[in-house]
Amino acid sequence: MPPFLIIFLLLFAFSVLVIRPPQLKAVNISLYRIFIVLILLFQIGWFLIPDLNTLLDPYRYEEREKALMIWEKEKTPESKAVFDNERHLLYVHRQNRALLIFTVFLVIDGIGIYCFWNYGVKKTTA
Repeated sequence: MPPFLIIFLLLFAFSVLVIRPPQLKAVNISLYRIFIVLILLFQIGWFLIPDLNTLLDPYRYEEREKALMIWEKEKTPESKAVFDNERHLLYVHRQNRALLIFTVFLVIDGIGIYCFWNYGVKKTTA
């Protein structure tokens, strides 16, 4: 996670919990709602900040680097096929990892919304 996003989240939490601007002092903000907002901001930051240098991914790095070196040296169709296969394996790995992370985030959101909906602040009618 990028450092500026961590700093932003910490400043947001500090400003809401400690400083509380005058217009928010009259409003009772529950910690559950602040926690849900922080989780959603974390998830948005996780998905919106791209990881552009995919070839430096540690998954099968040595094999991919070796295939690239052989392809640069030999320039044969077989060495190109081996390098393309390594890149395809990396693509499949990153796709599976992204799907797993997305699924975990959906489960966390589902549990959070369920708890917030069922156990949150309830208003009683008089």
